[in-house]
Amino acid sequence: MNDKNSYRWTQSNKKEFRESICQVYFRLGELRRFVSDAIDYNLDTITNVNLAINDIAFELVEWSAAKGYLDRLFDYFIEENPELKLKALKSDSHVYRLETVISFKSEFKHLETLLQRHDWKKADEETARIICKISNREKEGNLSGSDILNFSDQITKTIGILWEVYSEQKFGYKAQLEIYQHMGGTKDLTEENRKNWQKFLDIIEWSKNGKRYNHQEIQFSLSAPKGHLPYMGSVILDGQYALKFGTRFLYKFGQT
Repeated sequence: MNDKNSYRWTQSNKKEFRESICQVYFRLGELRRFVSDAIDYNLDTITNVNLAINDIAFELVEWSAAKGYLDRLFDYFIEENPELKLKALKSDSHVYRLETVISFKSEFKHLETLLQRHDWKKADEETARIICKISNREKEGNLSGSDILNFSDQITKTIGILWEVYSEQKFGYKAQLEIYQHMGGTKDLTEENRKNWQKFLDIIEWSKNGKRYNHQEIQFSLSAPKGHLPYMGSVILDGQYALKFGTRFLYKFGQT
């Protein structure tokens, strides 16, 4: 009896998975062992092993999807290559069941629960709490410039991916950074870039006509503009260094 795939596989993330397989198991012998260990099948019975490795990977993934083994193949790939956990989620991350793919620290469990419920306001508050706690700034309730640079990539990526997943990529730091860069924004502390920063704040509706919104004016709803959440003002104070600290935060947390 075949297994059933419970992840929502698309052509895009299947392609990414195939590419990851080719990068890791580029030798036929290693690929044979991987398939045997993962789903207890002989690779030679699944595909023509005389093909190029990318073609073998294509037939392996398509066969596994048709037979209901693709989830098992993916889970074993992640288990055997833990350093690729987050990389494997980079594209179309919302289709994967995160509790299987990422070993969350208990610190992120409550945030995940709030995001699953689409309780955006409490999720925003929990995100700010986690960020301040990790940086030992719970008492202050906000970050300094040096705090921003000290976050590990795993922490920033995990928070970002959680927001992407449960908003279906509408919210999250990556979406914010992409919007900012698309309009020409950079890290430069120039007058021109200050204007870019203000335009960015207006586009994602954190301000209007130069007037910054406060936390009570933020829209905690999926009807909000793309990139509207999480609200950066929850962890960075407004002021003359808004551009400097804001872009530093955006590039640190948005580059997943």
